[in-house]
Amino acid sequence: MTQQALFETKANDGLQPKGRSLRLGKCFFLLLSLFLFISSGAGVQAAEPTQTTDKVVEIGVLAYQGKTDTVHRWGPTAAYLREKNLGYAFRIVPMFLSELAAAVRENRLDFVLTQPLQFVQLGQDDGVWPLATMVVKTPGGTLNRFGSAIIVRADRSDIQHVSDLKNKIVAGASKDALGAWLLGLDSMVRAGIDPKTQIQPLFTGLPMFQIVQAVGQGRADAGVIRAGFLEHLVTQGDVKPGEFRVLDPKQYSDYPYQVSTELVPEWPFAATRKVNRIFAEKVARDLMGMTPDNPALITSGLAKWALPLDYSTVQQIRDRWLPSNPSFIALFKAYGWWLLLP
Repeated sequence: MTQQALFETKANDGLQPKGRSLRLGKCFFLLLSLFLFISSGAGVQAAEPTQTTDKVVEIGVLAYQGKTDTVHRWGPTAAYLREKNLGYAFRIVPMFLSELAAAVRENRLDFVLTQPLQFVQLGQDDGVWPLATMVVKTPGGTLNRFGSAIIVRADRSDIQHVSDLKNKIVAGASKDALGAWLLGLDSMVRAGIDPKTQIQPLFTGLPMFQIVQAVGQGRADAGVIRAGFLEHLVTQGDVKPGEFRVLDPKQYSDYPYQVSTELVPEWPFAATRKVNRIFAEKVARDLMGMTPDNPALITSGLAKWALPLDYSTVQQIRDRWLPSNPSFIALFKAYGWWLLLP
């Protein structure tokens, strides 16, 4: 090894430990600075502002197609409302009928999206009030009302009108189903039939296709289904065209489906007593301000949200067919402090 090489080697041997010390010192300084920064809380505050400052707003949604599907369908609506209302975290809470009623009664929900029959009951007992009515997008157009179709097999020549259902077996989903039972009862009354004594109910439960099956298999003479469902089954290939008939179809200029009954308003988006009225009205304006290309509308299958319709007809149907003992809250609203007198 040359003298120069030996010198360079010794020089490097002497300098390397010092270089490592400098690098270690710099690393220690950086780690110490990072520790002090995190300890001060500055990093946490920047990373999690929504978790500590946003007020949670819960929307109870009736999960008639299952809770997972409900979250998928209405989640984008919650996200849209959050964008429109900074500082508020909207959350979809899928619930079944009894769960939703209990949550409203216990003041656990801010908003509610449910079928009209439950809505009028919640309004009567718990002060829920409508903000908007959904307008559904269908192949036949946009609809803010719906009705029921009373169907029979096409080969039942003995049943031509609703009045022919006297002493017949009529299928429906359940005794408290609006589109798949109660609306049909009103049509029977108008046709001169007393449904309480002059028909034999057959409740199939959901899905609604079970009603169609009961009629098709001859277990029921007729069935009450939501209008538009028969056309949907034909389009899907589940039912042959002309296999069933709709009794006494009515004509509505803005309704594309065969329907045997009067029409009632679609589902309402409603506010509970828990929510501030000014905030609720802001949410209503946000819903009605959605543009047609909004992902929230597309995912939910709606054309838009509109001003709330009058649900008094649904209230009348409920009072007529599902009378119930008034709750203490309803009695207190009507009679006030008289209830507390000895």
